[in-house]
Amino acid sequence: MELNRRNWYHNVFPPCLTKRILRFFSTGTLPLIFLIQPLFAQNLVTTQEADRMVSYDDDSWPQTPHYEAINSRNNQCHYALNVFEPTTGERKTILKKDVLVSYTYDLLKREDQLCDQIVCEVAIGDLNGEMVVYFDYTLQTPDAYKHHGLIQEGRQIIIKLKNDTTVSLAFVDSAKGLLDKGRNETKYRTYTKLDDTQIEALKKSEAQRLLMPWSRGNEIYPISNPTLFIEQLTCLD
Repeated sequence: MELNRRNWYHNVFPPCLTKRILRFFSTGTLPLIFLIQPLFAQNLVTTQEADRMVSYDDDSWPQTPHYEAINSRNNQCHYALNVFEPTTGERKTILKKDVLVSYTYDLLKREDQLCDQIVCEVAIGDLNGEMVVYFDYTLQTPDAYKHHGLIQEGRQIIIKLKNDTTVSLAFVDSAKGLLDKGRNETKYRTYTKLDDTQIEALKKSEAQRLLMPWSRGNEIYPISNPTLFIEQLTCLD
């Protein structure tokens, strides 16, 4: 499955480094002018049907005879894709990605470390009534396949909630990983579907831990953003 094209600064700075930069300059030491995104920066979103759609960073949508933009109902909701096709009555909405897991093994932590070794970003989408969760993994190593293997279709990722319940989601697509030699990192992208029972469970309680079924072995990661599923699912109500 093709990876999303990130904003220009994500091609230079990984998400964890970007957050550190923003935190540094938020003290007012220097203006943030040079961090403002270009006016015409775009994101490429690949939907389940493999049709490509381009959304703009200001959440606007290029008007065409086939698609029209939908106004956001909540200012706290940030959409990568939010369109309606009048001719077919189909609606496609995908939230912008947010970090769910940012983790480094204790034995490998360093004081000068800029990024965590494993970062998982999540975006939930409503594709004409079918709810899906996109998982984007970035591993800070060119040897990810050697240590972790691949993501296999049918394997289940398990999310442990704070109310002591779990939600199991089966991967719909396999991912072998895409190596970025320039940055010595490997990216994986896959997705799962959500049924009504899973949606209600994820909205009831904050997330606590995640069991990731890599082909070379399961790993458990602490959740960095416990309210991610609650917030994104609320935006899609």
